[in-house]
This record gives sequence, structure tokens and C-alpha cells, in this order.
Amino acid sequence: MRQTILLIFSFLYTISYGQDKTLIQKVSNLEDSIKVGNLVIYNAFKYQVLSHQNNQYDTSIIVDRLYKPHPELWDSCLALIFGDAGKMFLQTGMIEWNRRLFEKQPQLLKKLDTLSNLNLDSLFNSHLENLHQQDY
Repeated sequence: MRQTILLIFSFLYTISYGQDKTLIQKVSNLEDSIKVGNLVIYNAFKYQVLSHQNNQYDTSIIVDRLYKPHPELWDSCLALIFGDAGKMFLQTGMIEWNRRLFEKQPQLLKKLDTLSNLNLDSLFNSHLENLHQQDY
């Protein structure tokens, strides 16, 4: 049985509209996912950041790279679990929420330097290895 973990790191990686090219390059170079055995972590935050490149918001990145690969998760799971607040997990809500994400969360920009220097892939690999060894 294949297990999938979808992580939404919108609160870990943020970018301003006057973004640094090196940040975009760092995020662009991240793997789309990390897999150990049957466990997968998808780097959903990657596309939240990349949707704001070049001082423009590209909704097609959110739809094609975030929403479409896992529509059941968004529509039938997260949207239902969170009730009225779950509207942000439906396709139209996801587009709007991500459009304003960096404008509404300016304090998150201060965390960017620290977080962008962490080796998250190594951390995730370590955690996945532990879960895989426990046969999750």
C-alpha cells in the first residue's frame, strides 16, 4: 500500500514581490518530492513560492502543480474537515488564498533567510527513514 504525505509549507517559505533571484533559484532546484520506501513528502510550498515569480502571480502554477495532482485530498478531505474555513482548499479558494498569502503574512518574510539555509531534504529523509523502518 502506497502512503502519501502532502506537506503545505506556505508558512515556512515566503517571498516578497521584490524577491531575490537566488531564493527563486533555491526553490526551483528543490525536488518536487522526497520518497523513502512507500512514503512520499510532496514539497507543495515550492509551487506556492514559484507562483509569485517575476513580480506576478501565476494561477496556473497553483492549479496545475498544487491542486490537480491531489484534488481528492483538497476537495474531499481538507475542505470538509475545516468546514467554512475549508473553502480555501477548493480550487478557487486555493487560488485566492495563495494570491494574497505573501501580502497578508509579511512577518513570515523575516524567517526566510534562516529557513532557506536549512537542509530540509535531509531532515525529511531522516524522518521518512524512521517511519519506513517502523513499517508505516
